[in-house]
Amino acid sequence: MQCPTEGDWLAQQASVAVTVPILDLLDPSADLPADLAGTAPLPAAAARLIASTQSVLCRLLTDPVTGTVIDEAARTYRVPGGIRRTVAAKHKQCAAPGCTRNAARCEADHIVTFDHLLPERGGLTVPENIQPLCRTCHQLKTLGILTVRRDAGGTFLWNAPLGREAVTLADPNIIEVEAAHRLAARVSEA
Repeated sequence: MQCPTEGDWLAQQASVAVTVPILDLLDPSADLPADLAGTAPLPAAAARLIASTQSVLCRLLTDPVTGTVIDEAARTYRVPGGIRRTVAAKHKQCAAPGCTRNAARCEADHIVTFDHLLPERGGLTVPENIQPLCRTCHQLKTLGILTVRRDAGGTFLWNAPLGREAVTLADPNIIEVEAAHRLAARVSEA
């Protein structure tokens, strides 16, 4: 077996995600903190230094008030890098309950299975239908051992062997977004 030397696989093995507010890149006096791979805040000066040495920068759009990553539009069944990065930035870790593997190292999973014969039936490659699952959890879902479905309220209902059930939020940032909007409303009222 030969080790891959090109393509998406290699790019994923040699990347670190640093999310930098665009204002920090355009205006050094902005001094807004960056995010290092969803694990730690990074001083603005360090983020600018890292960005200045890169030959490729990928953009993610974020809400200017909350900093929450905004979805990218889908174009194909294969999950484009932009959607993959957006989903990883939103989730931070494997979407399966109890699994804490870093989302940047997870596989992109269609929550509702893509219908290759009749794509209009659903299961499209859109951020709302993509979640990060580590290789193990993805394989368990593919084999039907771990199942997930979305309820009318937007939460995910997970079923595992022996009848175990768990619930996760459709968007892991929903609590942060709601708190940020309440804070913004209080600030504007003052």
